[in-house]
Order: sequence, then structure tokens, then C-alpha cells
Amino acid sequence: MKTTLGEIVLEQKIFEYRPDQKVFWSSGIHSPFYMDNRLLLSDVDSRKLVSSLLRDKIKSKKLAFNKICAVATAGIPWGMLIAHEWEVPFIYVRPENKKHGKKNKVEGKVYNNDQILVIEDLISTGRSASETVLSLRELGARCENVVSIFNYHLKSSQKLFDEQDISFYSLLTLNDIFKLTKGDLFQDDEILSFQRSH
Repeated sequence: MKTTLGEIVLEQKIFEYRPDQKVFWSSGIHSPFYMDNRLLLSDVDSRKLVSSLLRDKIKSKKLAFNKICAVATAGIPWGMLIAHEWEVPFIYVRPENKKHGKKNKVEGKVYNNDQILVIEDLISTGRSASETVLSLRELGARCENVVSIFNYHLKSSQKLFDEQDISFYSLLTLNDIFKLTKGDLFQDDEILSFQRSH
């Protein structure tokens, strides 16, 4: 039985290496690597493990917050699980304003000086997470930290977070997958080339 998150995503093919069938990410990047964290929600044990690991990461880094915000849409279930477990308010931020109703971008109440922790399912370019942070800051909230399940550690995301003074923490990275597979799945130089070029 696989017990670590890395082992689970490999065994259940949640992480895939597809050099001959590259996929387009929402950012437009054509990638041989693909991580589908939504599949973790379908398995109760995996869902419990991720929720527990996210809470452990938040506690170990001593991240202060009085409200949880998720990046829509894939971050919503994970953010909701954490907020429910710790009995704190939950909100989420859309990539853009709704076209109907109140045309909200931020769903939920945000007050001046709220300390908000952002939960994301994965970080590629970092654009979705950074736009979420900026939207919350515009409303007067204090928001400096993003916690994700997975991080590709692309050069563009690190540059963006540095520029916007955002700290980020992840449960699993592309480099972790390489170490777990001992180079049998793909080579270290391929990771470095991919990360540096994006």
C-alpha cells in the first residue's frame, strides 16, 4: 500500500510524464508533465491525507491567518476542507468577475486587515495565485502566503512571487517526483531545462 503523497500520485497516475503526448496547460505552456490533483478528491484516503498534510505544512511554517481563501476553481475543495477543519471563514477568488448576478470576483466577505491564507491546488506560472493575492490586497487584506499541493517550480513563478513579495509552500514538487523515481521516468536535465525555459 502506498502511503506517501508522492507514491500515491505516481501509482494512481495523478502525475504523468507524457513526452509523446504533451498537454497544453491553461497558461498555454506545452508540457510533457501533467499533474491532475482533482483525482485526489475521488479517493477518500488520498483526500484525507492531502488535507492532513496541508494542515501540517501550515502549522510547521507557523502561518498566521483568520480566513482561508482558495484559488478558483481547483483550489476550492482543498481550501474548504482546511477552513472547515479549523472552523475559520472561507472565501474564494475567481479568475475574473462573473458575467451575471453581482459580477463578483471575490466570493465571500473580506474586511480591512483580514489576514488571509491562500490555498492553491498547484503552481505552474504562479499567475492565478498571484492574481488572487493582489485581488485580496486591493480589498485591504493582508495576504503574503500561498500553500499548494504541487509546484512545478518554474522560473516564471519564482520571479513573479519574488516581485510581489509572496511566500509559497508546497507539499510536492517536480523535483520530488524525480527523486522518487530515481531518474527512471525522466532525467534531471530535462526538468532543469523545462523549469528554466518557463
